Formats: sequence, C-alpha cells, structure tokens
Amino acid sequence: MSLRGPVGHTVEGTTHVLRPRPDPLASCGRPGLVGLRQDSHSFAFEATIDTTALTEQSAGLVAMQHQDAWVAIRLRRQDQAVLAEVTVRSDGETTVVSASSVDGAARLRIDSDGRTYRLGTLDATGEFDVHAVLSHVLLSTEHVGGFVGVLLALTAQGREDLDPVVFAAVDYRRQPTAAEPGAGPWTGTGTPLGARRAS
Repeated sequence: MSLRGPVGHTVEGTTHVLRPRPDPLASCGRPGLVGLRQDSHSFAFEATIDTTALTEQSAGLVAMQHQDAWVAIRLRRQDQAVLAEVTVRSDGETTVVSASSVDGAARLRIDSDGRTYRLGTLDATGEFDVHAVLSHVLLSTEHVGGFVGVLLALTAQGREDLDPVVFAAVDYRRQPTAAEPGAGPWTGTGTPLGARRAS
C-alpha cells in the first residue's frame, strides 16, 4: 500500500527495493512509501538497510496516521557518518528527538506494547537499543483525527535520480497481549509486506 498513487517498489521474498521520491512525509504529495495497516495493538516491525549504500537518500521505517501525525526512524548521511534519527510530526512541527551514529548493516525497529511506540536499532546479537519511547496518543484517531488507522511503512526520500534503497529481511510480527488473547506472530518467513507488490 502506498499513498496517493503508485511508487517505484519491487519485492522478492522479504527484500524490498524502494525508489526515493522528493515529497516529504509531512507533505500532501506522493512520498516514497509502501506499507500495511497496523492490525494489532502489540507488534514488531523491522528492516535492515546497508548504510554504505546511502548517499543523499533518507530511508527507514515510519508509523503514520496522516501527513501531520507520524513517528519515524530513518537513516541519513551527514558528511562521513550515517545517523539514525527518530523524528516526530505533531501539531504542525517535525522534531528530531534522537540521533545516533550507525554503520554497516543497520537493522531498524518500531514496536509497540499497546501503549507506546519504541523506535531504535538492533545489534548483531539481536539486542534492541531503544532510541525513543513515544506515546500512542501521538497517532490516536481521537487525538489527531484520521479515519483509516495507522500505516506501518518503509520510506525513502530523495531525488528520483538517486539509487533505490534496499530494505532487507523486512519483518512484521503481531504480538499477543492481554487485550488481544488471539493475536500472535505471523508464521513462516513471509510477512504481510512480503506478499505485496507495487509498480
């Protein structure tokens, strides 16, 4: 699923290739974005990006209610370093709430326990380094409006002549909670994202 029209997106298994678009997430344009609706209060959403392949693109994961209400963890190059930045769009302002240097294959994660969103990176052992913990209220329909629910997505921003961004091992897992006793992880290596293709 993309916003306001098709984007350059291909998928093979759990690897997604997304062509950047110049429209920012906070615009009413057509950003480089593809994702699925959040269908569980408790979930984990992950993808890996090779930081050495980034030049002028900004790429990562976003949880979005609409263009004026989203939280994201994205990678961008700053001189010789690549930063993992957590940004929040709220009340008409986009705020960077965390920025950390990363290198190599950076695995990004957004997860939720039904009350908060946690955004960060995973190390080689799978340990989650939480960069920010944000309230669900930031994206709740009651607080920010909207009517279609939260979109969990891969995003890539930049000039259209830049190289596409490769998102490897994309994974979305529902987690059981007391409020959702029937929820559970998706089985197998395929994910809802892995089943979608867009032109």
